[in-house]
Amino acid sequence: MGFLAPWALAGIAAVGLPVWLHLLRRHKTTPLPFSSLMFFERRTQSSIKHRRLQYLLLLALRAAVVALLALAFARPFLQAHLGALASGPKLTVLAIDNSFSMRQGDRLARAKQEAAQVAAKLRAEDKLQVLAFGSQVQIMGDSAAGIAAIAPSDTRSSYAELSRALRSIAQSARMPVEAHLFSDMQKSSLPANFSDLRLGDVIDDFCIKCRRLTNHSIVSMMNSAAAKVRCRTCYSDHDYRNEQAPPSKKELARQKELYNAVLAGTAMPLDAAPRAQAASAEASAVAEPPADGAARPAAKKAKSARKK
Repeated sequence: MGFLAPWALAGIAAVGLPVWLHLLRRHKTTPLPFSSLMFFERRTQSSIKHRRLQYLLLLALRAAVVALLALAFARPFLQAHLGALASGPKLTVLAIDNSFSMRQGDRLARAKQEAAQVAAKLRAEDKLQVLAFGSQVQIMGDSAAGIAAIAPSDTRSSYAELSRALRSIAQSARMPVEAHLFSDMQKSSLPANFSDLRLGDVIDDFCIKCRRLTNHSIVSMMNSAAAKVRCRTCYSDHDYRNEQAPPSKKELARQKELYNAVLAGTAMPLDAAPRAQAASAEASAVAEPPADGAARPAAKKAKSARKK
């Protein structure tokens, strides 16, 4: 845990203000006019009783509010890591700026020294990849020896090119990626479009392995839509499900029973209902008597047959 503005922690000293309000403030009495005091016993009232802690809950709340305000202004942060990142192997990328501005003083030497210190702290199961970037990104190798081989260049650094390289590495590596940047942070290195600095396209989807909604990286796209994604928790690839969970075992079993019943003929198919309705409509049309215009010729034929 750290603080972005540790000087603001001095405000915790203001916690003594509520204590002063409860302990050191004077007890004020309101005089009341009374006719005679001859029947009252004279007594000296001690002011120590009014200095004791009163309203302990109110005192605790005031002190907590002051302390929380001081912590909020100090801007605390936590260096949280995923469980997979802490226990399993990971790929550590060391990106060292070798642009023209790094020639000033010992900037490049200090950057290489700090990168070597990070490489020395890696575990045996972790992997390493060293990058040198200016206007273009160069892969210097997968060992700490590539750090010493980095030489200064005459180009201007580009954080957009570095972001593209990191996105490509994250898509190809099937493990967590931890990137370390060593640069003098020149303003001219920033791209015109801030979206070029994104480290990956992240969307939410239902992971089959994790059995819940998690963050996913887009692996492939089809017709401007995500086709295959990779879970950022378990790093398994699957088709994009549009945040829809797969059917449960009970639902699959019910669908299978219905399918078997349809094949066996014991249940009505899904499209049998419209057919049955159509057949019943045809039967009712045959059974109904014809219209008045059609019944009159038939009656005339019957009368003629009787006369004959």
